[in-house]
Amino acid sequence: MKLNVYIILLSLGLLIACEKDNSPFGVKPGPPGSYSYQSYDSLGIQIVYGWLKIESIDSVYIKGSWQLTSLNNRNNIGPQVGEGMLLGYIEGTSISMELNPQYKDNNLSLVGIIENNCIEGKWYWMSYSGVTNWGTFKAVKN
Repeated sequence: MKLNVYIILLSLGLLIACEKDNSPFGVKPGPPGSYSYQSYDSLGIQIVYGWLKIESIDSVYIKGSWQLTSLNNRNNIGPQVGEGMLLGYIEGTSISMELNPQYKDNNLSLVGIIENNCIEGKWYWMSYSGVTNWGTFKAVKN
């Protein structure tokens, strides 16, 4: 009887261990080659998590996709929730991406530095009136 209980507990432990996520931020990683992403408001409080994927690089121009989730349904964080296409460019270790390149009045820009499979920088919610809100972000390659 005790042996059966131990076998069941061991099996459950193995199942749970297999489900454990090994992404840098403790959330399920995106597709292969993607970056696990977190963004923070201007006070340093985490507001969004998810992934970014750079799918092609043509000279210095990049194209990709993203899928991001709000942690606590915060307002005033701009269009960095949901999924979409990204466009941008890489110049040396600098990177600039737009998460909603089809819009000029409601876009989210990411500007950062690439170092050791990690991108760190600032996000800016851009509208016709200029920068509506901003914060920081970090993305680590899976």
